[in-house]
Amino acid sequence: MKKTYSFSRAGVAACVVAAGVMLAGQAMARTGYDYPYLYKDPRVMGMGGASVAVGGKNSSVFTNPAGLGRLEGGYTVDLLPVTFSYGKTARDFLDDMSDALDIDDEDEQLDAVLDVLADYRGDNGHISLETFPAVGWRGETVAINVGYLGSAKVDMRSHQGYGSEGLLEVDGRLVHGPVFGGAYEHANLRGITTYGASVKFLSMDRLERSYSARGIVDLVDDDDYDLEDDLEDGSAVGFDLGVMHDFQRDHQWSPTVGLSVLNFGDTSFGKAGTIPMTVNLGVSFSPEVRFFNRLVLAADYVDLFNNYEEDSDFMKRVRLGAGLQLWERRWTAMELQAGLYQGHYTFGADLRLAILSLGFVTYAEEMGAYSGQDADRRYMLRMNIGW
Repeated sequence: MKKTYSFSRAGVAACVVAAGVMLAGQAMARTGYDYPYLYKDPRVMGMGGASVAVGGKNSSVFTNPAGLGRLEGGYTVDLLPVTFSYGKTARDFLDDMSDALDIDDEDEQLDAVLDVLADYRGDNGHISLETFPAVGWRGETVAINVGYLGSAKVDMRSHQGYGSEGLLEVDGRLVHGPVFGGAYEHANLRGITTYGASVKFLSMDRLERSYSARGIVDLVDDDDYDLEDDLEDGSAVGFDLGVMHDFQRDHQWSPTVGLSVLNFGDTSFGKAGTIPMTVNLGVSFSPEVRFFNRLVLAADYVDLFNNYEEDSDFMKRVRLGAGLQLWERRWTAMELQAGLYQGHYTFGADLRLAILSLGFVTYAEEMGAYSGQDADRRYMLRMNIGW
């Protein structure tokens, strides 16, 4: 099993300390068979993660840069987008671990920590905080995008160690850096073809360790512990290519196909991990619907050549989704999303009030080697100031 993510200093420290994982490491941790990623847009995840043939957002640089060609004319600004994601297991685990570490007696404290690790044995706990402030501009045939990625996540899993000692596996990362993208639109008799490309200059710090219950207790009062000693760091330049073809924009179904090659040649951060190259296919339709502003139906198949080494499961690579915009006015808009991601349902809602947008999404990340083995249900809360 090959893991390929990462995390960065202050962000890692904040997340890990907040997670109550102020520990002494023993070995490299493996929390699951989930796929590595750089950024998850909540609106895309609400639609089951399907976006290769959809686009229209600044975040299209992470799924298919050709999607920048579907930005609205003029400027599209995401000034302050913040997404907080968590799993129910992580929330309950952190509450219980905090209570255990508040015990003054060291022996009782150790027993309480062991009890917490036993109670959550085999369960994955996930917390993440992501942001991608960006400015996109689209003219008649050209679109460009400039943004800055900040993505921090921690995954935790308790399991049985040697003897009766419990172990806590921690996989944390922070990735950050500027992202640039562009798209060019070319019309012909067969429709409209849009070509896109993006480049990412990223730094990554990663914490991937296993911690014993005794280590957790010992480090609570260890003022000399430096989290940076447990981190691996690296930097990378990543390239993405994409194409989208609209067969007939005036057709009542508006069929579109898309192809993207993400992390061309792999995006390697050295010891901190690697994001493998993936080739992804997508198709979308935008049929006319009465009484509503817009309906989008989409389907993707990601990692066509099975470069994700975690597994070769078909359903983990399938993305299906629908987005229904109930209305869009000058000062307000409302959209609902639903889909199927890695074989698990997704649902999302997005409300815009002037320059403020609020969103909620639930989806499940498959932590097992095949769909349905070990789903981790997650919830995303999104806020953005933009126009």
